[in-house]
Amino acid sequence: MASVSTTATATTTAPIAATGQTARSKGVDRLLKAEAEATKIVQQARQYRIKRAKEARDEAEKEIEALKEQRKRELQEYEQQHAGDAVKEQERIAKETEVQIAEIRATFNKNRDAAVEHLLKTITSVTPRLHPNIKVAESNQA
Repeated sequence: MASVSTTATATTTAPIAATGQTARSKGVDRLLKAEAEATKIVQQARQYRIKRAKEARDEAEKEIEALKEQRKRELQEYEQQHAGDAVKEQERIAKETEVQIAEIRATFNKNRDAAVEHLLKTITSVTPRLHPNIKVAESNQA
């Protein structure tokens, strides 16, 4: 009987060991599945992040283009509004210049004879005299 009980104990231990290995392998399988699922979730998160970054970049580029177009329109409107002002300003400056030139010519014509007289009087009425340095030089020689 002792041998029977030993055999019975051995047979009961074998299924328990097999069940333990099966439970372990099921646990390992479950861990592997969880790891694979986690890897899949991480990969999906990366893809989502990359996709979202591309979308954000595209949105920013669209906003930049819209802003450029808006600024371009504003500049064109400004130029159209003030283009007439520039032409008017140029005409005003041209008129002022003509008036000033006319005033200068009138002043010239008015004072022309007096200026010529003054120049001729100054040129023809020369009083000869020695330069002060020459006198100093002569007094040093004596």
